[in-house]
Amino acid sequence: MSEAQERPETQQRAERPASQRCLFISTVRDNRLEREQVIGQLQAQGVDVTVHEWQSIEHFQYTFQQDAGYDLLYLSSHADDTGFGENPWDNPWDEFATAVCVSDCMLPEATLFLACCRGGMKTVALNLLSVCNKIDYIVGPEWKAKGADISNAFRAYCECCYTRKDGTKEPPCCIEKELTKAAGQTFACYDRVALECDLEIFRRLRSIDEQVYSNFRLLDAIKQQNEKIMEALGIFKVGEGKG
Repeated sequence: MSEAQERPETQQRAERPASQRCLFISTVRDNRLEREQVIGQLQAQGVDVTVHEWQSIEHFQYTFQQDAGYDLLYLSSHADDTGFGENPWDNPWDEFATAVCVSDCMLPEATLFLACCRGGMKTVALNLLSVCNKIDYIVGPEWKAKGADISNAFRAYCECCYTRKDGTKEPPCCIEKELTKAAGQTFACYDRVALECDLEIFRRLRSIDEQVYSNFRLLDAIKQQNEKIMEALGIFKVGEGKG
């Protein structure tokens, strides 16, 4: 983990503002209805909404590095298990997590609502949480999802998190059943604290995978170097000759 991604105990994050704020991130051009519904539901609860039209990970990081303090990040996008956007490989989940971490745009206890296909896959959650420890909660559908299903789930999210008479807010991990029921399909909610053991295993597996990849690259480099030396010495493999 890079120095920019670390969150030492002595480092203070942005103080929670008086009013709650949502950052609506859109990579989809034809999501006008979804956008209007989400913004309307949030504004009805007194939540300030900022809309960000996605351009790139670098642009996002630059734009919000001086704008910390969001209780909710809502990502409206196409996606798969590797990343999001029209071309998911252009926006890998781990690079998005790095941008969120470096910008420090999420408040403690804030939620990342992934309104996209497979946004609730555990692999996606572990990928995001292992890279950025400033993400505390993640919500999303486990498989492919229609816009109407996501809208119904988000409506349930707002009812659980913003409309309680006592003013308290349920953590996402406690409302998973309500979101699933509203959407008519499984919605998953992940809590960083509850996944600490899984995250440690995930980090170790990733470290092993990176080491294996590095070793293969090293072996390939050694092989190429040996072939150059053999060629320079006039040594050829069995069955080969100068032709």
